[in-house]
Amino acid sequence: MRECPHASWDGRLGGWVGSQLGGTAWMLALAVMAGAEGFLFAAAYIVALFAVANAIGVTLWLKRRRLRFWTALIWLVVTCGATGAAAIYIMDATEALATAQMEHWAYSTQTAYLCLAAGCIGAILMVIQRARLETGDRDAPGGGPTPSRDRWSQGPLP
Repeated sequence: MRECPHASWDGRLGGWVGSQLGGTAWMLALAVMAGAEGFLFAAAYIVALFAVANAIGVTLWLKRRRLRFWTALIWLVVTCGATGAAAIYIMDATEALATAQMEHWAYSTQTAYLCLAAGCIGAILMVIQRARLETGDRDAPGGGPTPSRDRWSQGPLP
């Protein structure tokens, strides 16, 4: 391992807060939309999910001396994905989204889940790649052998 477990946290507060709020802020908009349509239970539940996701994010930040940055970032993405899936589920179960459909917006719960899953999987893959490039560590999240950059710069294999 080339770095101490907490070294890569230095100077990343803005990125952490941006990732955390960016991954959860849409839930507040969803809660406002549900509340405006009269689905107060769904709105309260989604606000609670927003609070849980952000509490976990703050906890990860406060425990940064014991966690590797990239591993914690993956946990943040998983947390945002899980709470996001729960928010979509509660909106679907209460039929709040079906009631609040916009005129030119095709509603599909499957599409919402697919977009959320694709975003989370893409974010996790980017975090893993960035961790490997930055640390040069084979034990970075995702582990396993990684090809040497020199090998690819040498042109085609014989």
